[in-house]
Parts: sequence; structure tokens; C-alpha cells
Amino acid sequence: MFGLEAAIDTKWLEEIQEAAAVFPDEVDRWIKRDLAPFVQNYVDTTLRVAPPRRMWPGDYPEGKLEWTSERQRRYVHAVILDHDADGNVIPYQRTDTLIHDWHVITDYQQGFSGIQVYNLNDAAQYVYGDEQAEHKQRFHTITGWPTALEHLQAVSILLGDRIEDGWPLVLDELLMEAQRRG
Repeated sequence: MFGLEAAIDTKWLEEIQEAAAVFPDEVDRWIKRDLAPFVQNYVDTTLRVAPPRRMWPGDYPEGKLEWTSERQRRYVHAVILDHDADGNVIPYQRTDTLIHDWHVITDYQQGFSGIQVYNLNDAAQYVYGDEQAEHKQRFHTITGWPTALEHLQAVSILLGDRIEDGWPLVLDELLMEAQRRG
């Protein structure tokens, strides 16, 4: 499994939690209609996108496709790739399971506490990298797979900006709601 929680400034998180204690439905609605879809869209457009399909490995110029080790190359050719009766490699048919295994979950432990992004597929750490941007195989970098850590850090920054820009508007709406309630 690979996953991280989108970092939210603790000041904003505390304010959101305090407001949610008084206006749980309104804050929940903002999170579900704005923040969670924002993160989901980012994940959909960055991590749930596979690089172009190629007739692998034949479409790569000699030497362009780098294996992490000779052992890895032999394993892939012997175990993962299919071969025809003459021993020629049959191009791999991608299933897209890995890209569809990305999930965005809003965490409501003790009120809203963040948004988690994760991929439960065991292969994710080798294709996207892991929490330390390690284990990603050079082969996957060369073929165009994104590095998850870079995108998860970016979405954390963008989410923080979105909260900073949108939270004052939400507070205004909450104050108007409070006045209406009397």
C-alpha cells in the first residue's frame, strides 16, 4: 500500500474543526462539495493517468529502456511477459488496474482531520515510488509513470491554498447562517 494524508496547516484544520462543532452540516457540505472533489480531480488528472501505451519493449530504442538490475530484466522477460511459440515477446496488455486503485478518502476521525490519498495495489511502490520516493523502478520513470510523492506534495500545497482562499467565504456564510438562526 502507498498513501499519504494531504498536509493541511494545523491552524486551518483547527478552525475548520471548531466551525464544524457549531455548524457540522455546513462545514461537511463545503468539504464534500469543494475540498474532496478538488483533491479527487487532482489525483484523477495526475496519478490516475497512465503513460502512452507502447508495444513494449520493442518501441524503445536500444539502451533507452533501463532496468534496475539484470535480474529484474531476466525476471520480467521470463515471468511477466508472454511469449509466442517461437519464444518472441508478445506485447504486454495493460489492464489499468493500477491507475484505478488510487483512492481519495475524507478522514472524519474526531471531526474533519484531513484527506487521504492512497493506492492499495502492491505494485504501486514500484511504479509510482513509495512514501520516500524510493523503490520506483527506473524503467517506470523512463516509460513516463509519475512519481507519487511529488504529486502528493503538490496537492497538499494546492489544497492549503484552496482552504486559505475559500475558508473566509465559508466563514462569512456560517456567520450569515448564525444570524439567520438568531
